[in-house]
Amino acid sequence: SEFVRRIDFAHLDTTWQGEADGQTGRGPKRLMRYALEEKQLLGYPTLAAVVREVYQFKLEADRKADASDQPRKGLSDCTWDFLTNRHGLTTVVQRRAWQLVQSAHRHIEAPDIAYFVDVLDGARSIDELSFFLYSREVLRSSVPSEPTAVPADCTSLTRCRDLIDLLFADLPRAYGPACEDLARWAKKGTHMPTGELWRLVMETWRLCSLMLNSGSRRFSFEQVVLAFIQHDVFFRGTLRAREVVDAQERRLGLPQDSHELRQVPVLPQATSLGKFMERFMRMSVVAPVATELKVVGVSPDTAAQVCQVCTNCYSSIDAALATYMQGLLHSDAPEDLAAHSSLAEHLFSFQAATQRGDPVESLFSLRSLLVILTAHQADCARQTGAVDARQADTDLRAQLRVVRGHWEKKQGLAVTLEAPPEAAVAEAVLQVPKHAKKHVRLAQAAGSRRLVESPEGPATLDTKVEMAQVDIPLS
Repeated sequence: SEFVRRIDFAHLDTTWQGEADGQTGRGPKRLMRYALEEKQLLGYPTLAAVVREVYQFKLEADRKADASDQPRKGLSDCTWDFLTNRHGLTTVVQRRAWQLVQSAHRHIEAPDIAYFVDVLDGARSIDELSFFLYSREVLRSSVPSEPTAVPADCTSLTRCRDLIDLLFADLPRAYGPACEDLARWAKKGTHMPTGELWRLVMETWRLCSLMLNSGSRRFSFEQVVLAFIQHDVFFRGTLRAREVVDAQERRLGLPQDSHELRQVPVLPQATSLGKFMERFMRMSVVAPVATELKVVGVSPDTAAQVCQVCTNCYSSIDAALATYMQGLLHSDAPEDLAAHSSLAEHLFSFQAATQRGDPVESLFSLRSLLVILTAHQADCARQTGAVDARQADTDLRAQLRVVRGHWEKKQGLAVTLEAPPEAAVAEAVLQVPKHAKKHVRLAQAAGSRRLVESPEGPATLDTKVEMAQVDIPLS
């Protein structure tokens, strides 16, 4: 990641004296020389406290940047500034930065640490982090605590409901699923883990982004949200009339008497995020500005073709996938909800990558989404015991065809689909990355939800492929 690339390992002590191997660069083997012992790592309570301090430092840096009309810094830059302000000496700063990286990966299973690592590595956008930090401050400043005690690291459902109401009540298409999630927690007790609250808030934010972003709109969802939170300096969750006008003029570049907004007057009372969003989403659309994203090793023509193939493929399952995910969302099975969460995350990544024209991330996110769907169907079949020789033959041939194609291209390996040798199958071990294992063991849904594939051929640039249909029984 960018953060690790900024570490000067010349300031670190090596714990492995393999200097004679002539290794250069920063590959995994070389970095093992600097691996810290367990006693040198930060414990989870200390690490969590450091993360909270970094977040607070980021909030202050954002406030200063907003006041001077400068772009907000990423978390990587802010973390370096935080360490520099705290420790001063270059050698100490470099060592503390490496200790932070090693400690974070040691405690990566904790949701708050995992999210911090994702943002630090660039897997989460600055806009998403800004809304996350803003939501934390709104909960702290504008949602009153209750007199009844709740367990540590938990938040009462009343406060959770108040926060969701404040942030999303005027965005009904995203507000409904969030309320359903809270209703499930209400069946279990009077509080929920705070980490689950932030998961729910950020999933709802991503859902809003998916629904409201469009290449033909004047402003993106992220632009409007950032303008809103930049002017809610007291974290009330709403803007006053003067603040709405200031955000419009200063952040979005629209004069107060803009003819495009004459039919949408500023509300005299407090304006929520949803009402603020509605004000600017009603504006007349303009033609999107074409931007060319340069990807190392990929020609512009190839990038455009890959993005078009991914778009065609997704379009063929768009409506069916929405129905399928709606069924998962209304299920009470934890496995179904886990599947929905993973699908929503990769769907958001795919949409974001497609909008910025990134062929590598578009293809990766779409492949991941299809793998999760396939794993979910396998779990369904396993739970219900539904097996069919003809269907198994069709499914396995299709999957082996994909594996064989990649092996032949990258490793020179060939697999005979018609009669695969038993020894070859027994010895072929797929190394699944640690972060992907949970997707392979996803949902075991009840009922007969299934994804039915039809062999219509590969996606092309000129035609949309009818790839999947979803049958979700109503009873």
